[in-house]
Amino acid sequence: MLIQVIDFPVYMKIGYRSVERLEAQNVLVSLDVKVDNDADPALSDDLSRALDYGVLAGIIDEQLNGRECRLIETAVNLVGEAIIRAHYRIKECAVTVEKTSLPQSIMKTARVRVTKQFMQVAGG
Repeated sequence: MLIQVIDFPVYMKIGYRSVERLEAQNVLVSLDVKVDNDADPALSDDLSRALDYGVLAGIIDEQLNGRECRLIETAVNLVGEAIIRAHYRIKECAVTVEKTSLPQSIMKTARVRVTKQFMQVAGG
């Protein structure tokens, strides 16, 4: 099963140059989370058997809102590590962070996407 969170807005300071971090800006965070299908929530219509995407959005907010990062890659890693630790049924997580405000640039946005695969430790 794939759960997606698309363009979740977070307000943070991000940029390699100090001038980029003078003021917070909106960045957009997207997730593709692959979940183990053993307990198919569609069969029971039971949220307790599902991975709540609201929890995923909360993790994004907790990890990045108000934070300062120099690199988009740092923001991606913070979210990815926290998402993977969030639930034993998560098998893979792809995180995309999009910076929508670039200083003196002809580009509209800059995006970084990283996919992490994790194996659950026996007994964990």
